[in-house]
Amino acid sequence: LPICFPVTIAFGNSGKVINTSSTYLATRIFFENNKYIVVQNLNEVISYNYDGTINTLFGVNGKTSLVFNSNLIEVKNAKVVNNSLYVFGRYGASDYTCVLYKMSLDGQLDSSFGTNGRVIIDFGSTSDALNDVAVLPDGSIFGLGYNNSNVVIAKWNSSGVLDTNFNGPLS
Repeated sequence: LPICFPVTIAFGNSGKVINTSSTYLATRIFFENNKYIVVQNLNEVISYNYDGTINTLFGVNGKTSLVFNSNLIEVKNAKVVNNSLYVFGRYGASDYTCVLYKMSLDGQLDSSFGTNGRVIIDFGSTSDALNDVAVLPDGSIFGLGYNNSNVVIAKWNSSGVLDTNFNGPLS
């Protein structure tokens, strides 16, 4: 069913919001629990209220920063599954490694997932990245990405532990 918005709610300034405090490109937007969640291409997830104002109850003052070992996270994409937000991509300066974050819809990293809400996996090249994830009904996660020009697939259990019994469909 389509989402219907009451015409009496004003959004931003004349129907638009310009966030001058953020200089990163937005890559994804979700509308969950009457809030907008915007995922940006480098290290930030920001939430807006229904009227376009910053949702200060999300993360810290409306945003969750994603940094690992002083490296910005290059976000490839994000998904909302079962009231959790999965943000994935890569981090690094010249040797990129895959990263997957899991957080609640209020911007808090899920401490029961991986290490402080984050899992990393190195596929052994200098150009690894996760481009997509699929979350199964049992909570296990498949990650699809690349290393240099090779397709890579990884599997984690619901708590973010790499499934070392997974041999994958490709060889």
